[in-house]
Amino acid sequence: MPVVLVAVYTDWRWHKIYNWLTFPALALGFLVSIGAGAFHHGAGGALSGGLEALAGFGLTTVVFLLLVLLGGMKAGDLKLMAAVGAWLGWPLAVSGLLYVALAGGVFSLAWAAAHGALGRLLRQLRVYLMALQGGINPAPLVQESVAPLLPYGISIAVGTLAAMFGPPLINLPAWRL
Repeated sequence: MPVVLVAVYTDWRWHKIYNWLTFPALALGFLVSIGAGAFHHGAGGALSGGLEALAGFGLTTVVFLLLVLLGGMKAGDLKLMAAVGAWLGWPLAVSGLLYVALAGGVFSLAWAAAHGALGRLLRQLRVYLMALQGGINPAPLVQESVAPLLPYGISIAVGTLAAMFGPPLINLPAWRL
């Protein structure tokens, strides 16, 4: 999906994932899903394709909206994942989210190490987990990162491509009407 590759460039270069990229990709994801369903299975397939795109869009939007509200992501990441969810559809969007999370974790550690912040990150993680275990709100204990802002579009692209071309990380049934 070329959209994620363009998003990698714009996120890396300007720390922005633009609406002119995500909104058409989202609409096209729905149209392609409906069209492919209709081509293969007629009217019922078009409806199934639309519902699968809607479910993928909904799942990725809810997950990334929560991450935006918690302060871990930005709106461009949310819109890109919403478009990816519409393209992948149900159930592939579930694997997509898992692959994106794995890529994000690996990339975050590498990013922190490259910017001399890995030790501090691991100490912060330890404080965070200990606070959670003790029933304490960990938010006031966590400090700002010393590493530059992570362009998460890279993790989204890697996770999306892995979901499209790799093995599914979870097997869920597709919908057929």
